[in-house]
Amino acid sequence: MFREEHGMTKLSRGFVVTGLVFIAAIGSAQTATIDLTGVRIRDALNQSRNSGATTCPPSKVYAYSIDGYVVGESGLFQSLFPTPTRLADALEAFLPGSGRRLKGVIKNQTGQHPFVIANITESGSVTYGLTIDYAFTIQVQVRADNVAEFNLTGVNLEPSWFVGSLRFTSGAATITKIAPFPLGG
Repeated sequence: MFREEHGMTKLSRGFVVTGLVFIAAIGSAQTATIDLTGVRIRDALNQSRNSGATTCPPSKVYAYSIDGYVVGESGLFQSLFPTPTRLADALEAFLPGSGRRLKGVIKNQTGQHPFVIANITESGSVTYGLTIDYAFTIQVQVRADNVAEFNLTGVNLEPSWFVGSLRFTSGAATITKIAPFPLGG
């Protein structure tokens, strides 16, 4: 029924790979979550949040995700996003391709903290009736005390009276420690 290659059927190889991935996932991942609910994306407003008592132990590999829903509170943002919209979709409306930078896997060569997990800087112009100049930096890091931190800085949305602001209705920045899983002896 299943063709045998190199002493294993495709089905048995699938079970072995699935089992190893499952064991690696449950045996070696620790996660720190930073709640982003209430964070505002508004001209000249820097914001920071951290994981509080939940820490992220040092690792050589991390997976990260910045996800959530935003709603426009005023101006153009309120017209474009009157109901909660995924952050990635809102960013894509202005910056095609930028949503893919909100998730990833990164190596930490030293395996020590502090360590910047993601440093996303965007800037440019887009036209929506008026020319809108934008710039911002999103940084996710693990501090020396192993607390995970989210920073939104350098926000420039001009003309601010026209652009307005966004607010996270829910969401999180998540950092997961991925320990190398030894395969073979």
